[in-house]
Amino acid sequence: MKYDSIIQILVVEHRSVVSSGIVAVLSSDPGLHVVGKAGNEAEMLRLCEKYHPDLVTIDVDLPGESSGTELIRTLRHQYTGMQIVVLTNRLEEAILLDALRAGAVGYLLKDIPDDEFVQAIRDAYQGIPTLAREATRLLIHAATSRSKQVLTQREHQVLELIVQGASNHEIARRLAISSSTVQFHVANILAKLNVTNRAEAAAFAVSHQITAIQKTGNSNLH
Repeated sequence: MKYDSIIQILVVEHRSVVSSGIVAVLSSDPGLHVVGKAGNEAEMLRLCEKYHPDLVTIDVDLPGESSGTELIRTLRHQYTGMQIVVLTNRLEEAILLDALRAGAVGYLLKDIPDDEFVQAIRDAYQGIPTLAREATRLLIHAATSRSKQVLTQREHQVLELIVQGASNHEIARRLAISSSTVQFHVANILAKLNVTNRAEAAAFAVSHQITAIQKTGNSNLH
């Protein structure tokens, strides 16, 4: 397959075995090029200044005084056009929300399958928010826990599909319910979340205008 341009990527990961695995997966796609690996903040900043990569993958648990979220903010401030994807084993609400608010376009877990990881990187390069399935559910839980009323299990399912961009017809097909039932659930969700439309519901669910989520599953980047 031919590509109009090659995506230049910097891998920021302090464990050399893990970073080598990430590089190997990314290098398997001819449209992706890893410009370097950084194990700490100083190396990251030096390589960013040298190569100006299009995209950076970063773990939130890098050693040093600055947190992963602070490093994301630093990169977003210095390189406004750069996309940042968190690649981690940590799945905690506070860390996830902080990373997205800091400017990360993706939050992936290291067990993501190789092919899905490559596609997620391609999507992130285009500015498409990409979260692990578990991260999507965590954000929905965080959002709905702050709502005035508790969503039912079915409403949670409908909301997750709304976040993924599914139409009412697609939601009905995937949940094996009627379109009118979907409309009923959507109306309840909007009322409970105190929003006026599906877009606002999705934005509220994933926080800070992250309105498109791409599902990912299990993988082998350990």
